[in-house]
Amino acid sequence: SSEPGRGSRFWVELDLPHAQASVSSQPPPAAPSYEGSRRKILVVDDVAQSRVMLNDALTAVGFTVFDAVDGKDAIERVALVKPDLILMDLMMPLMDGWEATGRIRQMPGFERLPIIVVSASAGPDEHLKSAAAGANGFLTKPIDHDLLVAMIGEQLGLQWSYRSDAGT
Repeated sequence: SSEPGRGSRFWVELDLPHAQASVSSQPPPAAPSYEGSRRKILVVDDVAQSRVMLNDALTAVGFTVFDAVDGKDAIERVALVKPDLILMDLMMPLMDGWEATGRIRQMPGFERLPIIVVSASAGPDEHLKSAAAGANGFLTKPIDHDLLVAMIGEQLGLQWSYRSDAGT
């Protein structure tokens, strides 16, 4: 329904099967955590939802997360934050991830900073261009959380421990 000057109201009706609630006697899966000092990760993505999703996933594992909205912002943040690793989107306004990666590689002290490209563009050209720009790894969106954590752990040489969310 709609009224000029007052707005519109929409609704949707879905015919869905009734779901049964189940109680599992299984303990919750063990959540990974790494040993040692807290590591800093810079998440570079122009899509706010992607930054939030990565921030939530990474802080749950114990990382300190900073973000940047494009490649230009990433270059400025790298100098300020001095991250231990960067997760870099490719397609962004102002400066794309390839150019930002190449420029970061030229900054003194950041030539070996691990950079993992995280992109929905997953063709062979993107992989090759990312490697040529200096990326250490490539993950496609939607992101597999376990693969993300494993790749970060490999790049940073982390030792993982597993704790139960239930406190066991």
